Amino acid sequence: MTNKYWLLDYLPTFLRPKQGVLLVRLDLIGDFILWLDSAQTYRDLYPRKKVTLYVNSACKELAETLPHWDEVVGVDVHLLRTNYLYRLRALTRLRWSNFAVAIQPTFSRELAGDLALRASFAPQRIGYEGDLNNIGSSIKNNTDNWYTKLIANDPKQTMELNINAHFVRALGCHKFLSSIANIPKIPVQRRAEIELEGPYAIVAPGASWTRKQWPVEQFSKLAQELVTQNGMKIALCGSPHDFLLCEQIAKALPANCAINLAGKTTLTEYVEIIRSATLLVCNDSAPIHIAAATQTPAVCILGGGHFGRFLPYKPEVDFANSQVPLIVTNRMECFGCKWACTVVPKGDDAVPCIKFVSISDVYSSCIDAINSSKRAHESP
Repeated sequence: MTNKYWLLDYLPTFLRPKQGVLLVRLDLIGDFILWLDSAQTYRDLYPRKKVTLYVNSACKELAETLPHWDEVVGVDVHLLRTNYLYRLRALTRLRWSNFAVAIQPTFSRELAGDLALRASFAPQRIGYEGDLNNIGSSIKNNTDNWYTKLIANDPKQTMELNINAHFVRALGCHKFLSSIANIPKIPVQRRAEIELEGPYAIVAPGASWTRKQWPVEQFSKLAQELVTQNGMKIALCGSPHDFLLCEQIAKALPANCAINLAGKTTLTEYVEIIRSATLLVCNDSAPIHIAAATQTPAVCILGGGHFGRFLPYKPEVDFANSQVPLIVTNRMECFGCKWACTVVPKGDDAVPCIKFVSISDVYSSCIDAINSSKRAHESP
């Protein structure tokens, strides 16, 4: 019913003028943080309008700390996709909000975001032409018609930071260039209490897809090296789903050298734990982008599915002393496969471009990241 829109199309609205700007951004945390580079420009584009951010509920707490919008509305994206009653209620609220402009700046659009944009019934509905990573061609051909304007892709822009920058330039911020220096805009919040004395490294072994996870045994050996060779304590972090992974690593370390915080912090507390860390090591997941936003030395074990899209960082303007996450990967000819892996892993194994990344290479990058940070702080 709500897919076809025959009900919402005829839903009456309140007789008041259309006003305000709706930004639809339903990504998970990592993509949301990458978008913060260009998100600040919407205040410049619409200086006298109320800006409402319609955001994945996983990002709502963080979004509310930022000054780029006047209102944040969180939505359970899973329910928006799967629960018709929830969808009807959520989209009806958008229909009744009387926005003048609705914008979905996401490049890899999906149906849920397109539904939210159409439900706004704003006279101006702007989005990206985008790609087919998250949506089928037949559905996209239909949902393209829900927009009054689609920003054409720039084939020269392949990294997410630059893709976002191209979008806001097309909207009118002609001089905007992507930069690492633009990302660290997350305000300092109250730091979570962490029962570790002295310098600590964060190890975050989880990922949104288990085959993108570097084996937990290798994380354990890396953590042991950081403890024995560098005298660091280890904070094990992640979502509640990562608790058992983190517990495996904790048990492999000497007593009182590690603490398992997986699932025990809010998002803003997690940000502050990363901000205060000496080092972060993780898979291709949200923490690596939080580290960039807080300028924390960081190392990512990166596979080839979307190599170059989200990592490594290649902004249009590079500032000296910016702390860019380092990546370690097992380069293969099949890079760019979009996770349609040509080598089928056994059981629950990681894909080979991640599984066979060596511990020594990751450890070496960890030392490089720490030393790079020291040099940056010593520079005048």
